Amino acid sequence: MRGLLITIGLVSSVFLALAVIEHYGRFNSNGRLIFLVLFSSSILYTCIYWIVIPAFKLFNNEKELSDEEASRQIGSYFPEIKDKLTNTLQLNNINSSNNALILASIQQKTKELNSYSFSGAINLSENRRYLRYVIPPILLIVSLLIIIPGLITESAGRIIKYNTHFPIPAPFQFNILNKNLVAFKNQDLEIAVELKGKELPDQCFIVLRNQRFKLKKSAEGFFIYSFKNVQRAEEFFFEAAGFESIVYALDVKVKPDIRALNIIVQYPAYLKKPQESIRNAGNLTLPEGTVATWNIETINAAELLFQFESEKGVWHKGLQEKDLFNFKKSIRKDERYSILVKSTDSGQLEPIQYTLHVIKDQFPTISVEEFRDSVLMEQVQFGGSLSDDYGISKLAIHYTIQKGKKQIKKGIKSVPLESHASNQTFYYTWGLDSVKIEPGEELEYYFEVFDNDGVNGAKSTKSNLFTWKIPTEEELEEELKTSSTSATEQFQEAVKEAAAIQKEMQQLEERLKSKKQLSWQDKKAMEDLVKKHDALEKELLQLKENLEKLQNKQNKFDPASKELAEKMKQLQKLMDELLDDDTKKMMEELEKLLQQNASKEDLEKAINKINDQDKTLEKELERNLEVFKQLQFDRALENNIQKLEELSKKQEELSEKTLAQKTPKEELIKEQQEMNKELEEHKEEMKNLEKLNEDLENKNPMEDLKQEEQEIEQEMQNSSKQLENNQMKKAGAAQKSAADKMKLAADKMQQMQQSMEAEQASENLQELRQILDNLLHLSFAQEALMKEFRKVQQSDPRYIALGQQQLKLKDDSRIIRDSLYALAKRVPQIEAFVTKEVVAMNKYMDGAALHIRERRPDLATADEQYAMTSMNNLALMLNEVLKQMQEQMAMSMPKSGSGQCSKPKPGQGQPKPKPGKGKGNMSDMQQQLNDQIEQLKKSGKTGRGLSEELAKLAAQQEMLRKSLQEMEKMMQEQGQQSGNEMKKLNDMMEQTEKDLVNKNLTNETLMRQREIETRLLEAEKSMRERDWDDTRESKTANQKPAPYPPSLEKYLKAKERQMELIKTIPPSYTPYYKEEIDEYFKVLD
Repeated sequence: MRGLLITIGLVSSVFLALAVIEHYGRFNSNGRLIFLVLFSSSILYTCIYWIVIPAFKLFNNEKELSDEEASRQIGSYFPEIKDKLTNTLQLNNINSSNNALILASIQQKTKELNSYSFSGAINLSENRRYLRYVIPPILLIVSLLIIIPGLITESAGRIIKYNTHFPIPAPFQFNILNKNLVAFKNQDLEIAVELKGKELPDQCFIVLRNQRFKLKKSAEGFFIYSFKNVQRAEEFFFEAAGFESIVYALDVKVKPDIRALNIIVQYPAYLKKPQESIRNAGNLTLPEGTVATWNIETINAAELLFQFESEKGVWHKGLQEKDLFNFKKSIRKDERYSILVKSTDSGQLEPIQYTLHVIKDQFPTISVEEFRDSVLMEQVQFGGSLSDDYGISKLAIHYTIQKGKKQIKKGIKSVPLESHASNQTFYYTWGLDSVKIEPGEELEYYFEVFDNDGVNGAKSTKSNLFTWKIPTEEELEEELKTSSTSATEQFQEAVKEAAAIQKEMQQLEERLKSKKQLSWQDKKAMEDLVKKHDALEKELLQLKENLEKLQNKQNKFDPASKELAEKMKQLQKLMDELLDDDTKKMMEELEKLLQQNASKEDLEKAINKINDQDKTLEKELERNLEVFKQLQFDRALENNIQKLEELSKKQEELSEKTLAQKTPKEELIKEQQEMNKELEEHKEEMKNLEKLNEDLENKNPMEDLKQEEQEIEQEMQNSSKQLENNQMKKAGAAQKSAADKMKLAADKMQQMQQSMEAEQASENLQELRQILDNLLHLSFAQEALMKEFRKVQQSDPRYIALGQQQLKLKDDSRIIRDSLYALAKRVPQIEAFVTKEVVAMNKYMDGAALHIRERRPDLATADEQYAMTSMNNLALMLNEVLKQMQEQMAMSMPKSGSGQCSKPKPGQGQPKPKPGKGKGNMSDMQQQLNDQIEQLKKSGKTGRGLSEELAKLAAQQEMLRKSLQEMEKMMQEQGQQSGNEMKKLNDMMEQTEKDLVNKNLTNETLMRQREIETRLLEAEKSMRERDWDDTRESKTANQKPAPYPPSLEKYLKAKERQMELIKTIPPSYTPYYKEEIDEYFKVLD
């Protein structure tokens, strides 16, 4: 009882104290939590200490009082009993033999104790004194509940709900203006608060998650606050001027939304692009005709709608499968579209707007450059680029042929494409023989390219219109004259420049000899000469190209006779030999020496070599110029003869028409006037022929034909007058007479031509024999002199006499040189090798004379040996030329009963000789050379004798090698492939030459020579077994296809890169990246 009263008192007191403190203190949640903990702790403590523990002791038997302890406590309550109860218990515990005595004593004391009432020992009235702890707090609580009930009840409620906000009543009101406090997840919510009252604070705060945030004041008494990106439900209250509002609850709902957007894009089939998936991107850029399928995963959505700008007011419902919606549409134009998501409980989102951008299939583009065959006018080459956004399907060329205003022909030709790539280059060669265009007609053409648009159909773009007017025969003739004159001028300019360079080189060489050290000016002069040399080389290349064009044009439109064609071929060969690799290497070596600041001796040697080469170049240019002039004269003479013969035939035909008197007089007069005009043109051509002859160093003996021309002109004028007077018989007779005289004049010119050729050939042959004899005498004299020098001493008086003999031989060599130079200008068969050997021979002769004068016989005999080698080489070469000239003279001799050879007609060309003709004895010559080498090896010769023989044999082997190279070149020109056999033979011969020069005569050399002989026999047999039928000969007579012009090379290179690109682009690349790579390569081009 005592514990209960104490517990009630203490708990009531604590409760009352806490309620009063909380009422007047208005603590926050933390303070109220402390109060609640104190109150709960006091209840727990008092209950345990004053009630639970005593009760536990009361009912716990293990800890009850012992008999002795109970007797002592009872004795303390009853003084009169004192120790009686204790004594009785002690007697009871005694174990003794005298049990009767003890039992009697116990009974006696029991009787005495029975007279006491032990329950009276418990005095409950003592607990009344504890009521003073209980009644006051209880009365006070009851009084407060009656007087100020809120002090107890409200305080107790606030303590119990410590986590709940309980504002202090403010002198103003907090009013939320929002209709409801509902927000959507991930969205913002703005709350507006109005404060009402007499006095309003200037600031207002919101307390959210135990943090204060200031509200924005919008007006007097009005405040706003914005919840950003709301994620969960919240509780909050407002605070102003120390007063707080009630707690408000913000409810958060999930609005319908799109969780994932996946668009499956299926491109039009012609694009050949795989299906793609575009994730979380609504703005699309797609090719026209693409089918898009929207697969949209939603959150809390009941339906999903699509609206397109082109269909205003129409909403398309997506097909639903749980939270997944899909919609399919073909994209054809640019437009905006909206996606609307709805739900049953949370309303709908604002429509989400996206944009569709359609990539229209653009028109293809084409860029074309033409490269006309302005020489032969047989073909036109095109190079260009094609591009489209997705690919090219077709390319065609449209052409129209017209003459004046009349359309002759119209057609379309398909141009093959190697691929259908979106960006590509092309080149195309169009042979004009396929359209059969005639001189004087005009060809118009353009390209049309088509794309591969599979949605709207293929679109096309046209290129620029090209026009090509084929010149008339008169215009072609004028072009040939102009080209010939231009080539002659180029030749003359090149000769002048070569002479100037050679002169400067000679002066530089002389200047270097007198100096011990090179100056800056000397090096600058060398650099200038290198530049001039390069410029001359470029000019010669251009001249060679122009000559080739002129020759090709003449062969097609004005073909020459077989003999003249052969001379033109020989001139072309001479031009090829002008630009050899040796000169180029020498110039490169000189440049390298200048860059390395080489010594004077090295530079002097290089200059000396170049000077010798320049002398050869100058002489060869002079020779080629003279050969070219002679060729132009011969061609002009042939043309005049042919035209006069044709005019004679036409005049005779007109005479027959006139005598037949079936043709109107006006027409006959017109035809006669045209012939009179042609005769005047022929007279002008004869004047031009005379002018060409005057320009030659060795003029041709031409007969005077002016008397015949006057007679022909008189007869033709008479016929014109008689036609006008209607005297047809007399006119016809005059025309017949004019025709006969023309025929006689043509025959006379042809006889003159044959006479000139025969006389010139005989003269050249005789002169060549004389030169060859002089050369052999010179060689023998030099050999004898060389042997004498080896025997004589410098102190011997004969030394001076021998030196004078060397000077005479030197003068003799100069006579041979001049004669050879003059002959070479008339005989194209003499190769450039001769000029080089002549220069070398004179150089060594000069060197020998100089060394004799300097008393250096060892060097003199070396130069004499080299001079003899050059003489022997010249003798071998000239002997070969002599044989060729004799064969040609024999072939050109008119046989009995044979008619005169007529000039071939345009387009027929000339049959070319078969490879090996005239060279069929190469294997025999090689066998003879091999035998000589074996005999020399067996002879055991040494010293000078061996060197001389080896030099001769090396020269002979070089001659055979050059003949082999000529044969290979001829085979290539005629479309035959020699393979690697010729190259192997050439390499083996060259190795033999090196062995002979280096005196390396071994068994291996002999074995190689026999192998060379065997291979030559096999090559000749193979050529003989070839099927040289008429078809092959006709084919070889055709012109070689014109090479691609340099300006077309960029297209070929671009095409090559494009093919490499196709090989290197991985197949996995998307068309977009392939197109980007294509564009990159276009930029590079």
